[in-house]
Amino acid sequence: MFAKCVRAIGSGQAARYGKQLELPVIHLIVFVEQIPDEYRKKYETHYRDEETGITVKPVFATTGE
Repeated sequence: MFAKCVRAIGSGQAARYGKQLELPVIHLIVFVEQIPDEYRKKYETHYRDEETGITVKPVFATTGE
């Protein structure tokens, strides 16, 4: 679910926006009510977008308990 969430929200879109701004790295912040530690470790992984060359760093920001 969380991986789909990051992709659906637009990791590619974040990379294209980073390229527009001429940034080598961009953070993609995803607000979630809660996220288990094992999912955070698995899905908060940095990757380099092949199309743009921009590094995208997803970050889950929890809003609940």
